[in-house]
Amino acid sequence: MWYGDMLYVACTDRIKLFSFKHIFSADTSADCAARIGKYGAKYCASGYAYIMLQVGQIVASGPAMTFSTISLDREATPDKLVIGEYSTSPGAGLWRFNLDSSTRLPSSYYYDAWSMPFSSVQGVTTRDTKFWFHSSGGVITSGETIQDNYGKLRFWNGQATSAVKVWTGAYGAESLSYFGDDSSSPDTLFTLSEHPGYRGVIAIQAADFD
Repeated sequence: MWYGDMLYVACTDRIKLFSFKHIFSADTSADCAARIGKYGAKYCASGYAYIMLQVGQIVASGPAMTFSTISLDREATPDKLVIGEYSTSPGAGLWRFNLDSSTRLPSSYYYDAWSMPFSSVQGVTTRDTKFWFHSSGGVITSGETIQDNYGKLRFWNGQATSAVKVWTGAYGAESLSYFGDDSSSPDTLFTLSEHPGYRGVIAIQAADFD
C-alpha cells in the first residue's frame, strides 16, 4: 500500500514500513549479483539498482492478526488502512485502522472490525460504506478446466441486512485496490492473478461491480 512517502508491505505476521525518502543507489556489478548489504566499498542489493530502507513495522499487540492483504481507503474520514486475513474457512478477520495524513502512520488504536462470512479471501478494499472482496478458487487439477477454478468478486454495501453481490473473479485471485479520487480519475478496481501462466494485472470499472 502506497500512502504518501510510505510503502506498507503485508508480511503475514506484520506490516513492514518502507520510506520513499530513503532510497539509495546500489552497485549492479557482478560482485553484487548475489549479495545484500555492504561488500568492500560497494553497497549491494542482489544486483538491483536501488535500495529502499525499512523504517518501521506494525505488529499486533493483542490477539493474533494475520496481515494477508492490505489496501487504502481515502473515501472514509479519516483515511483508513484496510487489513484482510486469509483463511480457508469462513470467519477470517477484516479491520480498518485510522491513518494520520500528516505522518502517514496509523493515528490511534481505534478500528472497525468484521468477521467475513466467506472463505479464501485474498484481497479486500473499501470506499467508506462500500466493500469489495476477491476470493481464490483453487488450482486446476486433473479433469478440471480453468473455469472450474475461477475466483469470486463480491460486493457489500456495509449494511447488515444487505445481500452480498457475487461475480466471477480471476483465476488465482489476489489483492484489491481502488484508484480514482476526483471527477477526472477513473473509478477503477485493480487486482492481480498469481498462478504461473495466468499472471496479470487487471483493471475493472468499480461502478460496474457495486
